Amino acid sequence: MTFEHKSYVPAVKHLEPEPLAANRALSDALDSLLTGDEDHEGSCILAFAPDAKLRSLLQIRLYELQTALLAAHPAHLACAIAEMLLGFGSARASEEEAEAVVTQYVTVLAHLPLWAVQRACKRFAAGSVTKTECPDWKLAYAPSTAQLCHLVESMVQVHRTEEKRIREVLFNSVPRYVPSKAEREAIIKGFEQLHQDLRPSNRAAIAAAKARLKQPLQSVAGAVSPTLKQAMQKRDELEQ
Repeated sequence: MTFEHKSYVPAVKHLEPEPLAANRALSDALDSLLTGDEDHEGSCILAFAPDAKLRSLLQIRLYELQTALLAAHPAHLACAIAEMLLGFGSARASEEEAEAVVTQYVTVLAHLPLWAVQRACKRFAAGSVTKTECPDWKLAYAPSTAQLCHLVESMVQVHRTEEKRIREVLFNSVPRYVPSKAEREAIIKGFEQLHQDLRPSNRAAIAAAKARLKQPLQSVAGAVSPTLKQAMQKRDELEQ
């Protein structure tokens, strides 16, 4: 789409914030903390309780991620999108039509951070978006709002995943319970006592009981008393 007027582009400072760099050390710490298990209340079970220093580092990282994921200002979004659209010559539009198009893009992308939108716009403008990332996109045409939004979402997903993991550790987790030495010794003694209680005579009785449980159920027809049979006959006679 070729825009013949440029007055629709907001007169704002062109910002290019950088995405948050990965922190491998904290990522490894999260891997060692999160076991993938949950307790009956839905809290994440941690391999160990993080100390004060690690919790502080995770809290700082969480603030950084939240900042990196802040939604962009609409005017900054409009500037990035308009610059991308100027590079496509598939159609012509008036100033009013161009403003409507940019507004539509801004509405769809309003929840996303500026750095990711700018990177996605530059990649579409440069034609470097791959078929794997956007199978239906044609090089000669500007991306649709859905195509652009999908690429931006894929760029910020790693940040959102890391934010979720940190939140689980800080606000919705319990350390794995490790019994003390005294508790382990008490459990061992309990098993030893149970083993001693199961003397050969008791074991034989248990085995016999298990064998009886495995036997098929016997019919109770032959066990009906004569009195009950007589009562049933009288009932049948009365019904007839």
